[in-house]
Amino acid sequence: IISSELEVLKQRITELEAENAELRKENTEIHDLRIKLSVSDAKIAELKRRNNEFLRANAEYNERRNAENAKLKAEKNQTLQNALTANDNSFNNNSSNFASAPSANLFAEPMVTQHEKPSVDEEMDTPLPEEPIPEELTEVIVSTVNISVMD
Repeated sequence: IISSELEVLKQRITELEAENAELRKENTEIHDLRIKLSVSDAKIAELKRRNNEFLRANAEYNERRNAENAKLKAEKNQTLQNALTANDNSFNNNSSNFASAPSANLFAEPMVTQHEKPSVDEEMDTPLPEEPIPEELTEVIVSTVNISVMD
């Protein structure tokens, strides 16, 4: 009886040792996985930190770019406004010069002076028709001077 019990106990010890070895192996794998997880967590934390740093730098860049764009738009609008004002002044000056000139009426018959030849087709010996500028064209010409620039 004792020897059979001894054999059973030896067999049980062998089984427990095998189970213990298996558990140690699993424990080693778990330990290795924990180390890998810690390394991954550290990398993730570093990437998050760098991402936040880049986002902050990008926001600062966007802010500077937007300010510069606003400044350039304001300068462009001011330049266009100055050019339009100068153009309007030039147009008004020229208009007043034309108004004060004796030949201000653009639709009037041209005056023929001694040095000018009348507008006659030499082959036909008949005067060429003097056609006034159509009113639609004069409106287009005037409206192009007063174009406002909008953004």
